[in-house]
Amino acid sequence: SDTAIPLTQSDVNDKAQLQAALAEIKGLKADGIQTRPAPALRKVLTDLRGQQPSAAIVLTDGVASLSESDSLSHAAKSARQHGVQIYAVGIGS
Repeated sequence: SDTAIPLTQSDVNDKAQLQAALAEIKGLKADGIQTRPAPALRKVLTDLRGQQPSAAIVLTDGVASLSESDSLSHAAKSARQHGVQIYAVGIGS
């Protein structure tokens, strides 16, 4: 999935807003049979252009399904060049 759930500093300090974001995260479902973290991260950052985030949290199983260009390291390099820290959270078995 390439879902963006933007949170500002004030959102993090607002318990209701934070709980709403956590509910959205809990509701995420795997979409398809491929793992393509790089295109997903690029899409999210493109969707947020003009509101460049300071960080992105990526939920991943750590395996790029199609090619090396789909790996998170490719998109993370570009994100870092734009000042966006990437935090990868491994999920799955």
